[in-house]
Amino acid sequence: MHLCSNRQPNSDCKGPTNSARSLILPKTGANNLRRHVLLASRRRTTERYQVDNTSDLAALSVVISGAAEAMGEHAFLMFDSLSALPAYNTEELCTRFVKSHLARMKKHGNVGIYNVEQGIHKESFYNEIRASFDTVIEMKLLETEDDITRMIRVYSHRGTHTSKWFKFLITPERTIKIT
Repeated sequence: MHLCSNRQPNSDCKGPTNSARSLILPKTGANNLRRHVLLASRRRTTERYQVDNTSDLAALSVVISGAAEAMGEHAFLMFDSLSALPAYNTEELCTRFVKSHLARMKKHGNVGIYNVEQGIHKESFYNEIRASFDTVIEMKLLETEDDITRMIRVYSHRGTHTSKWFKFLITPERTIKIT
């Protein structure tokens, strides 16, 4: 999980390198985000905000709130992945945690990206989570013997949008091209 702010313009804001299956974006509005704070890791770090036990949603909430408070308005949070939370807690408790967290995020004009793996939870969990966000973007891989095709679409958005699937390529320069 990563939290970024526009407070330190000389540092880079980089998120995890894992490929996401579904990204969920709350209210937009933050630009030029630079500061990076690691919130959870498999290893001990010197970062100011760290969660050692992500199964403890109360502790996770306290750390996220403290980090967001320190970052101020228009912070950016990357949560990879919400799917890990129900492994240690009920889906109902995880949904309440997410809704409470999002209310605090929106109150401060913060923005976030939340990864949710599909196919491992009950459909009611996905429906509750999707309904909590302003935008849901889905990604998928189509694999053949010789090729992998990456696809992306806007599943839902508060406003008009198309739900058509588009191919996207990751170029040798590590940029993304949607076709």
